[in-house]
Amino acid sequence: MKRSSWLIFSGAFLLDLLSKYLVLQGVVPLEAAKNSGLPFVGKVFPGFFDLALVLSALLLFAVLYRKFFSRDSDKAFALILGGAAANIVDRAATGGVTDFLDIGLGGKFNLADVAIWLGILFLGYNVIKNKSGTRNTSQ
Repeated sequence: MKRSSWLIFSGAFLLDLLSKYLVLQGVVPLEAAKNSGLPFVGKVFPGFFDLALVLSALLLFAVLYRKFFSRDSDKAFALILGGAAANIVDRAATGGVTDFLDIGLGGKFNLADVAIWLGILFLGYNVIKNKSGTRNTSQ
């Protein structure tokens, strides 16, 4: 990844962890909720196995990304990885993910989730823009 992508990764990672800390400390007046289930699935396995499943999915995503997406998508990938890494750290440290943003759609989320979804949208945009998501090896 380029330097700018590392900055995006670091920003997504650090902003999410900082925001969770500020909410939990009462500095930001939002109600926190602990989500001990997996993203989009709920609770599948207890504790360590949930974390191992999330890490395995992230590794699979990284391998598929490198094989199928162009370098134009590095910044989108950095957003996804930064958000995912922050949620993994939160899950490992506290046994779940701290959610605190509520837009009235039934459920809460956090800044890591925002980074992940923005990254997914940018990946989709890059695929459509390039009309082919395949990686250009001549770069």
